[in-house]
Amino acid sequence: TGNGAASVVLNNKIYYFGGYNIYGTSNSIMTYDPATSNWYLQVVNGFFVGFSGAVSINDMIAFVVGGSSTSKSSLSGEIYRFDASTGSKTLVSSNIPAGEYFNSVVFDFETLNKSTNSVDTCLYFWTGSDFLRYQVENDLVQQFDTLNKSWTCPTQIIENRINTNISIYPNPAKNYIKINTDNLNIETCKIVDVNGKTIKQQAINSSKLKIEIADLPKGIYFLNLRTKNNTVTKKFIKN
Repeated sequence: TGNGAASVVLNNKIYYFGGYNIYGTSNSIMTYDPATSNWYLQVVNGFFVGFSGAVSINDMIAFVVGGSSTSKSSLSGEIYRFDASTGSKTLVSSNIPAGEYFNSVVFDFETLNKSTNSVDTCLYFWTGSDFLRYQVENDLVQQFDTLNKSWTCPTQIIENRINTNISIYPNPAKNYIKINTDNLNIETCKIVDVNGKTIKQQAINSSKLKIEIADLPKGIYFLNLRTKNNTVTKKFIKN
């Protein structure tokens, strides 16, 4: 498969995503079956191109990072969930900043947060210039601040590009924010702070597109809007 390919073991087979050359022009998946010593080719248009990283979370599911670019210096930061049982992929985030490559992808689901009795489900990886983690549950990207030894949410990497038709207003806001969904069906929404903590969560429908925020302290927050297929993240400022 050549340079720029990501590999992972699923269902006792080795999966190679992308590759062929330094600029990552392939969108194919090559599968090697050690039991038969045979190679299989699966073409999936529009993803897994370029210097990517991959990690499995069980025998059938993997997350793949990077792709969809023909320029080595500006590989896009898409995260896909790949299901080996169906051969299908789902775009779960496009929040990751463009980078030269994505490497050392680690999925941490063993760390128990005792204060919330929840599991840390994060992807950790290196982009060539920054160490980042992606929170799977919140669709939130955080960058490690080496000076303060803490995780932060840089504003330049937060805005989700899955659906640019969704907007929120007013912004900055004091008492409430309204959501313009452009007829997109929003199922639930979360308000997340810069540390990735969920502050508020509620179901939402076409008759309730107003979120009360008067009780929130002043600062920067992120509104995560979940549709049937994607999560859209919007930043807002509470005055």
